[in-house]
Amino acid sequence: MSEEKIEKTYYPNGVLKAEVPYKNGKRNGITKQYYEDGKLMLEMSLIEDKVSGVMRQYDTQGNLELESVYLDNSKYGVEKWYYPSGAIKAEIPYKEGKKCGIVKWFYENGNLESQTPYVEDKKQGVDKWFYESGILKAETSYKEDEECGEVREYYPNGQLKYEAYFENGVMYGEEKVYYENGQIWCVTPVQDGKEEGIAKEYDKSGKLIKTKQYAKGVCLQESKP
Repeated sequence: MSEEKIEKTYYPNGVLKAEVPYKNGKRNGITKQYYEDGKLMLEMSLIEDKVSGVMRQYDTQGNLELESVYLDNSKYGVEKWYYPSGAIKAEIPYKEGKKCGIVKWFYENGNLESQTPYVEDKKQGVDKWFYESGILKAETSYKEDEECGEVREYYPNGQLKYEAYFENGVMYGEEKVYYENGQIWCVTPVQDGKEEGIAKEYDKSGKLIKTKQYAKGVCLQESKP
């Protein structure tokens, strides 16, 4: 014969803190947790002591904040985060508890803030960030969670602001920074993630205003023409 009960705990002020249903000594059913003012904080489905089913989390005002689906304690499907207004804040796809797919974050107006591809919980592909206007803000290439390839940043007007190249998380080649008018600001040669060679800095008209001599990340000399 099965034994069922609901275990309840309370705050010092007497308000219900949590209620957990049990069956045959294990948690089974909808577990609920509450804030000290009595508002619902969390509700989740458990089967044989494991989270299986929908889990919902609420903020102190009672607004839905997070919604996830579990199977045997592992996240599956798309986890959703919300703004207090109810607008979607993030969509995070999971498979067997690991991020797998395109993770998306949104501005409250609904515009995309970022999108990041994941495989087995690691960034894999081009990570993109956007201004609230929708204009591309930055893009970074990843391979197994490490920067690998081109990294670029942009001004709100869409003009290129910064660019560099990485291999296995380490910068190589030339790091370039631009003025908002498109003119090159500075160019720095990089080897194994450290400045190496002559870095040049320009004014907004394109005139060379400074050079720096580097060796293994150390500035040996600075001069002006």
